[in-house]
Amino acid sequence: MIRDLAISDIENITIIYIESSISAYSSVIDKKLLEKHLQFESIFKYFTNNLTMKGEKIFVYEQDGNIAGFMELLKNGKLLEIKKIYVSSKYYRHGIGSNLIEYAQKISYLENIQLISLWVLEKNMIGRRFYEKRGFFTTGIVKNLERYNSNQVEYRKLLKDRS
Repeated sequence: MIRDLAISDIENITIIYIESSISAYSSVIDKKLLEKHLQFESIFKYFTNNLTMKGEKIFVYEQDGNIAGFMELLKNGKLLEIKKIYVSSKYYRHGIGSNLIEYAQKISYLENIQLISLWVLEKNMIGRRFYEKRGFFTTGIVKNLERYNSNQVEYRKLLKDRS
């Protein structure tokens, strides 16, 4: 089940974010940089503050009474940006990431948005293949993620008109 983030979920998504970041990025980002930027208190505060940010919304994926993953979306005019999508390692390869992507697409259709975008680390080949399998394409736009001394690549997906 996918639902809106509740205040009581913030601790769980903070843990998932840290755990998944270490799992996904440890082979492409220096361990010391990861440890420096994956501090529980600062990430918990980020998600707490997000609850009141206009245009941003976090959804959690609940399975068997546990939060298995989450995504953060930002609506920006006729564009929906997936800012974050993370799944607990306990639930890898259970279709949760795909279900979250599908949910973002449903929101896009409901909001009459035909373009979804996201950024993925350039060296995160597992993540890049995941998005490509789901119809996302790279735009060729690259930006530097200074805190990790790494580049990000933009991906987009154009949704078919449902009218």
